Amino acid sequence: MPAMQYFEKAQTTFKPPLIANENAYLGDVVSSESTDPEKPISGGFYRLEKGTPLVYTYTYDEIKIIVDGHFYISDETGKEVKAEKGDVFFFPKGSKITFKTDDFGLGFFVGQRKKDVKTPHGFTSESDRIKATKRFEAEIENLSVVQQHAHIAGLLAWSSTPMAIFLPFCELGDLTSYVVKWKSEQRRQRKTIQRISEVTIWKCLHDMVLALDYLHNKCENYGYTHNDIKPDNILVEIHKSWKMEDGITDEPIFRLTDFARMTREHPTESAQLTCFCGTPEYAPPFNERGALRPSGDIWALGGTLQTLALGVYPIQSHEAFSDSRRSQEKLVPLLIDKNT
Repeated sequence: MPAMQYFEKAQTTFKPPLIANENAYLGDVVSSESTDPEKPISGGFYRLEKGTPLVYTYTYDEIKIIVDGHFYISDETGKEVKAEKGDVFFFPKGSKITFKTDDFGLGFFVGQRKKDVKTPHGFTSESDRIKATKRFEAEIENLSVVQQHAHIAGLLAWSSTPMAIFLPFCELGDLTSYVVKWKSEQRRQRKTIQRISEVTIWKCLHDMVLALDYLHNKCENYGYTHNDIKPDNILVEIHKSWKMEDGITDEPIFRLTDFARMTREHPTESAQLTCFCGTPEYAPPFNERGALRPSGDIWALGGTLQTLALGVYPIQSHEAFSDSRRSQEKLVPLLIDKNT
């Protein structure tokens, strides 16, 4: 086989050990099987004839090849890299890749690499590393239970080495980032910066109510409590028909994320007597923190909407909040809002 060149080697390779189903980590599947392998599309499945090398040029920003079978992919020196079933390769825009297969009738998936990757931050101690690893493992397990919902950023894939969780890509970041971008857009258009649009607030409430209704009432045979709803844990994406050159939309899609603290709740069982472990600014009243219940999520959502609408944390005052934290010998978070 002639040595075929491509611009860069694959960025990374990993095997997701836990996949709910084979399509769970492929992203949005456009077509289950392509009839034209010369024009690969996102989500397409392509079959290769035995021993036949094929060359593809991709036009995506970045694409991933998810191997379904046994293939050889040539590097720029002509050396063949064997790809086993389940291997994932990332290639940059414009890559020219040569494939050949030793198994007739097998093929590969092409998926656009358009997703958020969540990884733990650097560790300052061994105990921090252990805690981060446990939270990482808990989130993978919880996301596997939650599965997919229109207003939940569900699990696409995960890797243990390095530790990473792959989630749907949300162009506008989290809710806090969205507000910053929205205000920047107002300045760019030389508008007087107002509070966030009431339409946006209602849209956020609508989407999060649907997410919580699914989580609390319709997810498997039990209800589940998120336990850490806040602006940083709500991702914001644009509609597929929206163009970024049209500015920041007032009605984006909001998706709940970060399920590391999720717990099971069942009406026939007593509430889990677990101390509140979410973000203190969005915690329910002190006398309601003895057990983790869905009502805590509702309180936190209300506080999140207050922050979105007014830019003010849902606490009595900075002084009272800080004094309460110190009296419990707990860390006092940095509070930066319009009451600062």
